[in-house]
Order: sequence, then structure tokens, then C-alpha cells
Amino acid sequence: DAGDLSLDVYSGRAPRVVHRAYLRDLGPSYLQDVNTRVSGAVLTLRAEDSTWRAGVHHAQSAFNNGLPMPGRLAYQSLGGGVGYYMPTTMVRSFTNDIFTVGLDLGLGNGWRVMTDLERNIQHDIDIGANTIGGYVSLLRKVDKFTPYVTWSKIKTLGVTTTVYQGLNAVNVPSYILGADQLNAQQRMLADGIPFYDQQSLMLGTSYALTPQSKLKAELMHTWVGRGSVMIDSPAGGPPVAHEGLNVL
Repeated sequence: DAGDLSLDVYSGRAPRVVHRAYLRDLGPSYLQDVNTRVSGAVLTLRAEDSTWRAGVHHAQSAFNNGLPMPGRLAYQSLGGGVGYYMPTTMVRSFTNDIFTVGLDLGLGNGWRVMTDLERNIQHDIDIGANTIGGYVSLLRKVDKFTPYVTWSKIKTLGVTTTVYQGLNAVNVPSYILGADQLNAQQRMLADGIPFYDQQSLMLGTSYALTPQSKLKAELMHTWVGRGSVMIDSPAGGPPVAHEGLNVL
């Protein structure tokens, strides 16, 4: 009588997943690609006017070029407050564990709330996706209109944040041999990290033309904190940070 409880278990493989990065010195880069297998389970409870979900997922990825890539990074001091980051381990593969929870709940009188939360835990490497994120959306159906407001956020955590900030702070002075190459290498490592520190507020509505088709209008404002891989930073400067942008 409480509803329908289901457990979905899956496993699948993608032979080539391309990591797209924008390097400040070189522009778009699509050089890194991996083959990935993801396995997991999702438990879902569907009641009369609500859906509750919880999932656990495990991803195993390996670089297709077969070459070892930087795993762990450590700061190497050159003295006098100058230094740079260098790999202490090299890896050919890495893993992620992802946990998700979600809710779609009817509140009555046309009101509805939806939310999804995720935690992506990165293993083996310091320059991968290590995030927490989610959204919550409140909407109300009024005849053919469904206005809504949504707030979302995604943020990189842990050592990935420390390494990202450290790489961007490196500035080896020119009197040190190979300074230009070191600085360029640090920028490339930083730009290749899938780093997120942003949140968005969306106001919008949909209009049902027919039961199968809708028009939708939305205004979204996004605040970027310390940076975001979703924004291509210009050459000759630091990554775009502490900026806002509007999407209509």
C-alpha cells in the first residue's frame, strides 16, 4: 500500500570518453580520452504522488593512449618562497565512487518540489572530478502554465581544490632556469582539472501547447566563485573567478 519499490542494477562501458579542456596557452584540448566502465544500483520508491531515489555507482577509467598520467602532486620548493607542483605518482587508470539521492514530491494544490544531490569521490588522482552538487526546484502547475524557481550548486572538494589553487598561484621568476616552461606546465595542469565552484538561480515557466509539447522561458543567473571549468579563461591571466553571468 505504500507504493512500488524497485531496485535497478546495471553495468555498462563506454570505450571512448573525451575530456575537453580549454588551455589558456593553447586553446581547446581534446587529447585526453578514457575508456570507462560504470556499475551501480538505484533504489526507487514510487508512491501515489512522490518518488524517492538513492543510488550508488562505481566508475573505473583507463587512459586510452596507454601512457601514464600524473596521479598525486606535491609542492616542490625552490627556496625563497618559490616553488612548483610536480607529480609524485603516475597512473594509467583511476576510479570514482558516486552517491546520489533524489526526491520528487507533490505538495498539493498544484505545488511540487524536486531535488537531486550527488557526491562524486575521486580516487587515485589529484586532478580529477571530486565534487558535491545538487539542485532544488519548486514549481506550481496553473492551468497550462508551470512557473518554477530552481537553485543549484556544484563545488569541488578536498585535495583537488588545494592543488588547483596551488597550481594557479605558482609564479616562478624569470631568473630561474626554465621558469617559462615551469609556469606553462603549471597552467596546463590547472586548466585540465575539472574544477567547479559555482551556483545558479533560475526563474522560468513552461506553457503546454499540447499534452506532448511545451514552450519554456527561463532566466538564469550564475555566480562563479574560485573558478569553473565551464568557462574558458582568456590567455595571459588567471582563470575567470568571482564573476556572474546571465543566461536567457
